[in-house]
Amino acid sequence: MQTLYWKDLEAPATGAWRALAVNVNGMPQAPSMRLLSGRNFRVKLVAGPHTLFWATAASDYSGVWLMRTMADLPVDMQPIGPIDSAQVEACAGLPKEDRFKAWCRFFVEQLRDRPGSFLHDGSWLLRGMRVSSDLVMTKETADDEALRAMIQHWRYEAQGRSDDLPEFRIEEFDQVLALDPVYWINWWLCGNGGLIALRQFNDSDGRIKWWRKKVREDALPPVLALYLKCLDAFVIVDGHCRLRAALLEGVAPDVVV
Repeated sequence: MQTLYWKDLEAPATGAWRALAVNVNGMPQAPSMRLLSGRNFRVKLVAGPHTLFWATAASDYSGVWLMRTMADLPVDMQPIGPIDSAQVEACAGLPKEDRFKAWCRFFVEQLRDRPGSFLHDGSWLLRGMRVSSDLVMTKETADDEALRAMIQHWRYEAQGRSDDLPEFRIEEFDQVLALDPVYWINWWLCGNGGLIALRQFNDSDGRIKWWRKKVREDALPPVLALYLKCLDAFVIVDGHCRLRAALLEGVAPDVVV
């Protein structure tokens, strides 16, 4: 029988929320979304019968070649179901410092119940990340070169930092704009820490238009990303449309890792 327990991790002195710890036991089978490994430093990420990417590390460990399929998963295979307006409004009504806590719980409930989940037996940690720069973006543009220039200085840090929790940093945010399915993840000298999209964006998508409205209302849910140590990078598992909407509005979206 599958059991899932979660616990809010709070700062002892102030009670401020720092992360959500999750423990999973008794999974009857391998999760739908999972990593498979093989010879020659190769891995691939699959969701049921669908392959999301292949990756091969260089023999000198200077980086990884990544080939994405850019596949649109069927709704029932997605790890997070469509987020409705009621859920958005419920979290938007919370103080900003409490939104990460609410969205982390929402994501865990979705991952617990949906067949497309990546959860398996073991311990998990969900942390909220926010851009550390105070730079305010106001330019609205659909040109990817301008967007890349806009976000090249963004650096994301975990909120509620603590010496006893692992620290994450997203430092190569412009990788989400890479259009070529095949590209190089550079590990040279100091690793990567990039955020990688697994789907292409369509700016005319009605979902993106709706999310742009929520960006302007300061009600956008965070993007959900999975940290993969074999890539030293973060892959987006939910929120591609939210991410694109935020970029088009010149706003740095929150991320849950």
